[in-house]
Amino acid sequence: MFIDGVDRTSEVSGDLNNWEAIKTITFDSTATTIAVFGGDGEGGCANGGLAMKCTSSHPDWNGLETDTSWKVLGNNGNQDVSTSCPTGWAAPSFDDSSWENAMLGAENLADRVVGVPAICGDQNSWCFRKEARTGKNSKSQYRNSNIKS
Repeated sequence: MFIDGVDRTSEVSGDLNNWEAIKTITFDSTATTIAVFGGDGEGGCANGGLAMKCTSSHPDWNGLETDTSWKVLGNNGNQDVSTSCPTGWAAPSFDDSSWENAMLGAENLADRVVGVPAICGDQNSWCFRKEARTGKNSKSQYRNSNIKS
């Protein structure tokens, strides 16, 4: 979990090794970019994905959720974020225009945990990015089959 390019995974509450557990992170929504690395070793998009929904008192973050507007770079099962994602991928200034848009996951397992659609990409590990606007005091809840930092 990266906020404006800073690895904030250690601040996530919830069991990162349990895909069914809701994970939560709180951050100031003056942030502009959220990035998540994750994967599913069992079947990729057919079985895993990322489901996330933000809640905030600021309208630019409130209701932000996973959908096909997120950018994704897929990798073939590499579970190491340092070798799966390009240098600087989580920073607001990173150019993700050549990345594909995320696609909806084939299974609704993640959807049931958070209540929003799960997204994924080609292959079975993914670098996800989303640009957002500014605000204050955001809290996001998400599900991922495996989060690495």
